[in-house]
Amino acid sequence: MFGADDIAGLSGWSVDSLRELRRRGNLDEIGSPGADGDWRYSRREAATMWLAGIFHERDRATDLRHVFRQAETMADTLLAHLDGRPAKRFAVSTHVRHAADEGIGRLTGWAVAWHDSLDAIDEPGLVAIEAIDLRSLARLAPDPLRRAPA
Repeated sequence: MFGADDIAGLSGWSVDSLRELRRRGNLDEIGSPGADGDWRYSRREAATMWLAGIFHERDRATDLRHVFRQAETMADTLLAHLDGRPAKRFAVSTHVRHAADEGIGRLTGWAVAWHDSLDAIDEPGLVAIEAIDLRSLARLAPDPLRRAPA
């Protein structure tokens, strides 16, 4: 289990920032209160917080709830790479322009798919992709995340 100080060290947010994130509802499904009132985090939740810190650093304008949900979706795959278990390499969000009877049509996105190769992505109307390379991120993971539970 990880404490708030551990999470702050992994994620880049201070303990005070973590309290504020929790107060605002961004961490509603991450962590659990311990008997002493301090929040405790599983290895999966610590991986979520680490990924969320990276995603937030990459784009500070993104809604934090989205950042944490995106990280939560990818945490198990990151841990699989860390533990040497089989897992897809890329989490990919696609943006697709849909055909319309008149005009340009609507753009949709953020449908996450898992791929081993970006070459396999070929959808009608594909405009853009955002790919998170979880295998490469696993190489950068801090030591506390590398320790599989006993």
